[in-house]
Amino acid sequence: MLLSKKILMVLPNPFAAPLDADGFPCAFFMHDPEHRVAAKYIGATVERKVSDPRPDKFGGRQARYAVAVKYTFEPAKAVDTQYHRRALVSGDLLCADAATAKIVGLKKFVQPTEALKALAADAAETWVREHDGDAPPIAEWPERGVPKDVLPSASEALPEASANTSADGGDA
Repeated sequence: MLLSKKILMVLPNPFAAPLDADGFPCAFFMHDPEHRVAAKYIGATVERKVSDPRPDKFGGRQARYAVAVKYTFEPAKAVDTQYHRRALVSGDLLCADAATAKIVGLKKFVQPTEALKALAADAAETWVREHDGDAPPIAEWPERGVPKDVLPSASEALPEASANTSADGGDA
């Protein structure tokens, strides 16, 4: 249900979910399903390619797919509904402008570039911790539409060595 006739200007948050198995941002968010729009997802497209066409036990094909999310960081228009407001408050979407933050009731507007820098650094650091110190392919993120100016540096992505080892010199 529409809360007002105002239009919310939003951006995708590719880091609203953990990085995928290959170390790429993969979060995407649908437009409110109760309101028809041309694009299914806000600022993102999902590409699916067959990676392994296998025959199943009945003689048919049981394909495996490689899925990639590609982003566009142009502000998208979203209708003012509780669905979109919840997404903005939770961080599934980002406010593209201060007016949208005000409509939604956020106390402070954070510039999208600054928010994405912090979110990208946190996602990369989490990936490193969960993958025994291996860094995600940050240099390849722009191929998926992540702006270069939000990419974390190596020092931001790699936690301090002392945090990865225990006092006896072994792995934590």
